[in-house]
Amino acid sequence: MMIRILPGDFRRMAWTDRKNGYFELLSCSADSCGGGYFRGETRYLADVFLCPEDHADLYRINAAETLVQPEGMTVIFNRPSSAHPSGSLGLHVSLLINEQAFWLSLSASRVFDSSRGSAAVPHAGFGLVFDSSLSGGRWTRAEHGSAVVWHNHAGAAIASVSPFTVESPDRDRAVLYAEGSTNPGWYLAFESTPERACAKAASLAASDAVCAHRKSVAEFVDSCALDTGDPAFDSAVKWARFSGWMLAVNDHGPGIWAGLPWFRDNWGRDTFIALSGILLTSGRFKEAREVLVSFARHQNKDPESPDWGRIPNRFRGSNDVIYNTADGTLWFIRSLWEYLQYTGDLEILEELGPTVDLALESDAARRTDLNGLLLHGDADTWMDARIRGNEPWSPRGDRANDIQSLWYTALVIGSRIARLKG
Repeated sequence: MMIRILPGDFRRMAWTDRKNGYFELLSCSADSCGGGYFRGETRYLADVFLCPEDHADLYRINAAETLVQPEGMTVIFNRPSSAHPSGSLGLHVSLLINEQAFWLSLSASRVFDSSRGSAAVPHAGFGLVFDSSLSGGRWTRAEHGSAVVWHNHAGAAIASVSPFTVESPDRDRAVLYAEGSTNPGWYLAFESTPERACAKAASLAASDAVCAHRKSVAEFVDSCALDTGDPAFDSAVKWARFSGWMLAVNDHGPGIWAGLPWFRDNWGRDTFIALSGILLTSGRFKEAREVLVSFARHQNKDPESPDWGRIPNRFRGSNDVIYNTADGTLWFIRSLWEYLQYTGDLEILEELGPTVDLALESDAARRTDLNGLLLHGDADTWMDARIRGNEPWSPRGDRANDIQSLWYTALVIGSRIARLKG
């Protein structure tokens, strides 16, 4: 699986760390297009670039091509130098799954060989541009176990098991140079203190954490094997599944982000519309179960609340939960039933059966009319945008047809679950 981006192609690339961070770049300068590595609203890393022997700057925008793979990206520069007359230099970046850290490498290879590290390129440096609020000034060298570590005072640290130096041409930039003829790569970590960052980066370097990252990616891609006789179609399906999996994160609890870069939250409606296609069809049953259980734990159980019985529309931790949706709970029930069809995991009903019961009972008791139709607010459906947070952009009344369809489906599922439970 590889996508080749040529000069002039405007493409957006993004990977998550499957926690609360994501790395986004565009095939133009990220500085001018707002990309980088983000956790929440904070940008930690603004850009990466090649710094060749003449110390010219920001050559990524002049790259010959960018090779995008599930495990990361390789930017190829066709720029001759005295060390490499052929002029083919590769800059490799991977955001490590579950580690909230990067693996970085520079080599003379045109193709990203994911089975091994890459040889370093003498007289060329790997450049990093940090967000100005996290640049932290001067870089300091230390040894941490078997690793060489450089860190600044803002909680950024870079480590490798091979000697290297860091030069800082200005406050926001750092350039990494291998001291020997080879270098297995660098690990970049961001933590709340320099001490924690150093320990994290050194641990990643000592264990060569990129190997575990590649294994996780390869296992997922292999699980999406498909052979329709059309290789382009098969590749597109695998890319779609991988891109969806990147949005299944553990951010204040397991969920599925609604999209990048604007909807980086656990949204109930979006999560349960997407759960079947993103996790169940890919065989990620354990992850799907964790998502269902995570949202159920935030169910509103206060009978005095107008949202009694509802599953969250969004949560950002236990102290920031909102329930302003009529259909999120109904999509949850539908997703639970689909999970049961895929897995046969009836044990989950011991935990989530009461969640379904409360959801249906509260809706039936508090939110239905004399005909049994489910009532809701003007902006409590998927068309929930409001003008300045107040008046609905698209008022739909209080008995939208899609809500009634989901309500009927949830009632049928509730009756089936009741029979399964005896």
